[in-house]
Amino acid sequence: MASLIASRATLESLSNMEVAYSPPFASAMDILNTVANVAENMIEGLNITIDPEEFCSVFLGSEASSPQDICVLDVRSPANANPYVERFGDRWVNIPQEEIKYRLSKIPAAKELILVCNSGARSYEVLRQIQAKLGRSGRNLQGGVAILKMGGMVDLGEE
Repeated sequence: MASLIASRATLESLSNMEVAYSPPFASAMDILNTVANVAENMIEGLNITIDPEEFCSVFLGSEASSPQDICVLDVRSPANANPYVERFGDRWVNIPQEEIKYRLSKIPAAKELILVCNSGARSYEVLRQIQAKLGRSGRNLQGGVAILKMGGMVDLGEE
C-alpha cells in the first residue's frame, strides 16, 4: 500500500493489485482489493449506499419522509430476518439472496428500497440484480445489520 501511495496509484491500481495468496492466512482477494472495488462501485453509482445514522432517521421516522414510504428488503435467511419482519410488518420484507431471481415480483414497487444483510455484501449483489432486472434503484445499508447492532444505534428486535 505504501508503494502505491508513493507512486500516486489510482483506485483501479489498488483494486487490481496482486498480493500474496496463502489459503490458511489470506483470501484470494485481499481486503485492500475489496475496499477499492467498493469505492469504485460507489463512484460509478453502482453501489448506492445509506449510512447507519441516516437509515435510523429515515426508517424510524425522524426525517421528513414518511417511514411508510420505505421498505427494507432483507436478503438474509428467514431465521435472521423473522424478528424484524414480525416487528415491522410489510415495511420489512425478507427475500433471501438465493431466492431473489425467482421472487422479483414480490419486491414492493411503490416504495423506496433499502437493502440489508449482515454486512452489506449480499445486499449489494441483490441491489445489482434489481437494477439489472427491474431497472429500479435502492440503497444498500453500509455495514448491514451488524453495524447497527455494534453501534447500539437502534434496537430492531433481534437478540
